[in-house]
Amino acid sequence: GFIGGLVSDTLTSKIGPRGRPLTAMLTVGFGIPLQFAMWYGIPPGSALNTLWVFMLIQVFFNLLANWAQPGCNFPVLGQIVTGKDRNKVMCWEMAFENTMATIIGSNAVPIVIRWLGSNDIDYNGKDLEQARDLGTAQAIIVCIPWLICFCVYSGLLWAFPVDLAKK
Repeated sequence: GFIGGLVSDTLTSKIGPRGRPLTAMLTVGFGIPLQFAMWYGIPPGSALNTLWVFMLIQVFFNLLANWAQPGCNFPVLGQIVTGKDRNKVMCWEMAFENTMATIIGSNAVPIVIRWLGSNDIDYNGKDLEQARDLGTAQAIIVCIPWLICFCVYSGLLWAFPVDLAKK
């Protein structure tokens, strides 16, 4: 969060209010390829399928892909929502975002696995084909919503300065 705040403040001082949504776009842009690599890009059983590679991906993900909330969501809401309603709006935003992620994320992977034609995944087994199907489902469930977020944040490049001007 600290890095995201620094990046957001720096971009905002250089390019104005579009710096906040650009921070979110950057973090989502970093996160998508890292998550794709984690779940699909490294095939099960390959030479890159090691603890150190996955740790490195996670380190980069945790450093680069968690800036949206502290660098964009909270500062943007803090600037466009009046002080009287600010805490309610931020709480609803957090509740909605985290609830949807939990509900959809936990239920969607088995649905996508069935859609891919692998009905009975043995989570304790060592079937590389099933591991690949599980990774494919996870990549779809993570990367597609992140692509949608990228599009939404790109819309903020236009909308946020307009909203600030109206305030």
